Amino acid sequence: MGNPAAHTLTSLTAKLGNATTNVAASLGEPDGATTESIHGKLGTDTELADRSLFDILVSAGAAAFPAAAAPANDVSLGAVARDTWDVLRNGTGGAEPGANKSIIDVIGCNGLVDLGGNTSLLYFLKWDIGTVFWIKKTVTSSAITFGVAVPITQASDGILALEDVIFETNVTGLATGTNLRLKHTDTIGAPIVMEETIANLGAYATVDLDTASVRGRRSVLESGTTMTVQSTIADCTGAGTITIWMKFRRNAVGATMIPL
Repeated sequence: MGNPAAHTLTSLTAKLGNATTNVAASLGEPDGATTESIHGKLGTDTELADRSLFDILVSAGAAAFPAAAAPANDVSLGAVARDTWDVLRNGTGGAEPGANKSIIDVIGCNGLVDLGGNTSLLYFLKWDIGTVFWIKKTVTSSAITFGVAVPITQASDGILALEDVIFETNVTGLATGTNLRLKHTDTIGAPIVMEETIANLGAYATVDLDTASVRGRRSVLESGTTMTVQSTIADCTGAGTITIWMKFRRNAVGATMIPL
């Protein structure tokens, strides 16, 4: 019958040997590429660049991060993450809002210096139809003439609604002349927007469209319109100044008026 103890030991050794072989096969070698082993499924030592999963996810990071790629079959999560980063920040990802435009470009926040052209969200928020802006022009009394209307703005670009005007004079104000007229060169509608007597535009005067004693009217101005000032009866004189504030509302995207 033999030695029962020896037989049992031999059997146990065989089983342990088989178990060790099975475990070793399951774990695989550090650089075993077969996905039948744990090493193969997690990544070989060469692929992981001798780094643990903790290193890659939390500590040192991947030794070589994959290039950006749009989500697709057989594309790594790292490549998709890189693509998302590029879309959000660099504008070179595969699923972009526009050709080489990042989301930052779209909202126009590249330092708020360059609005990203007419395609940025900030551009439309700032320059869209219905948005309001003011312009300011200060004119010296002696520069206001009776014979010729004096331009105080460049020609407008786009249709604008002129909603309010404010005249403000300095410590001296205007002198001579009879009335001051703020006019536009548009060929549609009455040309005089606001008119006030020179007598009411002495030192520290403030007059707006609603309080102008001669006339004040709101106007819609076509593209290419220029704003002018002109006195009546005689030229104005003196070194006093008047500051003219004009409030516009855009009736076309990007419409604007620039003071001279």
